[in-house]
Amino acid sequence: MKYSFASCRLCLIFFCQAFATPIVLAEEGLQMKVPDTENCIINAQITGTDIIDDNTIVFFLTGKRIYINRLPRRCPGLKAYGGFAYEPTGTRLCDVDTIRVLSATGLLSNIGPFCALGKFTRMDEQSLAELKARIAEESESH
Repeated sequence: MKYSFASCRLCLIFFCQAFATPIVLAEEGLQMKVPDTENCIINAQITGTDIIDDNTIVFFLTGKRIYINRLPRRCPGLKAYGGFAYEPTGTRLCDVDTIRVLSATGLLSNIGPFCALGKFTRMDEQSLAELKARIAEESESH
């Protein structure tokens, strides 16, 4: 079976995007950075979380890895109550899972809505600080 260079390059781009790695097209001198986005993270590797707002949760993992989860819809009370619970899919927490808003006290009488998770995007500390600053500016302007 014969493939043209153009179709192979297209296959390479889709293949690389699926594994979230940088793509280098040497003959054209182009480099394209694909975000490190995951459908799931391993539950046992979660060392902490930080709720930025009703749409954004930071997950800290072993090895100083940071993942941001932008929820597909606003999760009312998430920031105000300051806590959430989740039931992972097996040993992983995935974008098909939901969280449930809880108060910081963890009392069952203070349970809020279920909210769907989004994809997990890897981020470094500097990018996280910039994201937090931008979200803080947006919330102050509203």
